[in-house]
Amino acid sequence: MAGNVINLGDYVVIREITGSQKLIQIKESSQNFYLGKYSIKGSDIIGKSYYSTLSLEDGKWVIGSILNSEEILKDILSLDADAENSQVDEEKSINHIQELKKKRTRYNQLLGREVEVDSDNSNSEKELGDEHDELEKVKRKRNEILSLNKANDSHLIRSLALSSSSFKNKTKFSKEKYIKKLQLRYLKQIILLPCTLLNIIETSSCQPKIRSDKLSPNSVGPRWGQCTVRIETMGNILTHGNISSGSKVLLYDNLSNGIVGGSIYRQLCNIGSLFEISMNKLTFDTFEGYFHGKLAISFEAIVNDQKPKVHYHTIPMSALEIFYKEMEKIPDEFYDENQGFLTEKLDIKHEWLNYKINTHSKGVLNDEKSQHKKKRVHNRINMLENLYSEGVDTVILVIDQVKWQTTVNLQNNRKQSTIENTNNDSNDINNSHSNYIQDDNSESYRIVDEKTIYFDIEKMIQVTQEYLKPGGKLLIFTPFMTTELLQIHQDLCLSTRVENSKFHPFIGVKLEETFIREHQIIDQRTHPTMDANLPIFSGFLLSAIHIS
Repeated sequence: MAGNVINLGDYVVIREITGSQKLIQIKESSQNFYLGKYSIKGSDIIGKSYYSTLSLEDGKWVIGSILNSEEILKDILSLDADAENSQVDEEKSINHIQELKKKRTRYNQLLGREVEVDSDNSNSEKELGDEHDELEKVKRKRNEILSLNKANDSHLIRSLALSSSSFKNKTKFSKEKYIKKLQLRYLKQIILLPCTLLNIIETSSCQPKIRSDKLSPNSVGPRWGQCTVRIETMGNILTHGNISSGSKVLLYDNLSNGIVGGSIYRQLCNIGSLFEISMNKLTFDTFEGYFHGKLAISFEAIVNDQKPKVHYHTIPMSALEIFYKEMEKIPDEFYDENQGFLTEKLDIKHEWLNYKINTHSKGVLNDEKSQHKKKRVHNRINMLENLYSEGVDTVILVIDQVKWQTTVNLQNNRKQSTIENTNNDSNDINNSHSNYIQDDNSESYRIVDEKTIYFDIEKMIQVTQEYLKPGGKLLIFTPFMTTELLQIHQDLCLSTRVENSKFHPFIGVKLEETFIREHQIIDQRTHPTMDANLPIFSGFLLSAIHIS
């Protein structure tokens, strides 16, 4: 099947033997991809089929086969059983010969003949020497294989297991666990997986290799991590939000690194529109949409389309707030009579919505760039006007509050260091000049605070609800249960009964918890996977229906 072969420019998920995964795009055949302590080139992957297993032999990646710990253990046990049977047969034959010798000796003694006494010391010494030589030979072979990096040889695992003095005394479960540990330590294998939505989500949410000896080699899937969007969460978001072709979705996501955005964009089928909220004041949009490479690799791999993303738009959060407040000031009858009012006359004091504010790094814009910026601002205002008048079908907020708090702490530390530097410098200048610096710094402090003013779930709902159409869905996902989330749930429930509520009227308010649990299917040990490092619950999903 031609579609099963990896070509230049394709996305590939690389799964290591420890279960950890990495998403890559092969842009060049000479490109190196690092996997822990070793690396693989793009030329080693191009031309291979998906689901192929590659093993590192003599410094080269070649097609290999997956070594199953259960099969290796069965081979070892069968070898042990054969060895025990042969040993029993040999002991029986030796005992039989000794019995014959004893009978013959007794018969000769009765006849008065001389009896020759056989000594087995030389034979036993030879046998001990042979066993010692055999053990040394196995050790030398193991060292030779390890020195040549031929760590994919199943005979190596067998020899390492059999060379252990305590291996034979272990239980069957302990033997299998010991073989897995040997595989994780000595084998260098990877599996090439296609970039399906499941594999990409697993790659984003699998745990790092903190305790690799606890992971299952060549397992079906990686271990799920915390603080991420997992498969059950993504399914709930698409289902609760009723995302389909032709939908308009307003999204904020600082948790999944493009997983949610890519899944929604693919669901829209190039008919609807995805508007993603940014905390920055400027975006990288163009007239034709977002070009390939400007978005997260997870987003690009899920969509898997090299064309510009014409149905994807990024809007600063501050621009959303300023625009709807400006629109509330405009009388309806005045707007109906002036169709070109917004694009020509509206003067919003925001650099994203005002082409007169120069944000170019070189300070001066030539005529061509100035015209391009004016055209972009024209398109942005028309887009926001359409959002405000028609509304979006769904507002999705995927929030990691720990990242918010980390950013706030960094901003506060910078602010504190700036204050200390200003106080030190003020000792060497006059009072008037010092007052000028203090005023200037207070303005910079205000700008710094604006970066974190929207790091509040309540504030984000108050802004985004202005663009949500009646009957639209509001979804909030967060990995943590906080008092802020519970308070928002209560305020949304009371929004239809309390005057001067913080929010518009919402109904159908629900708070759900999503979880996933893997099962291990092993002979006589089939049960849910029990691992303290394996989190079951992924987070909390708050949903509500906008009615006003």
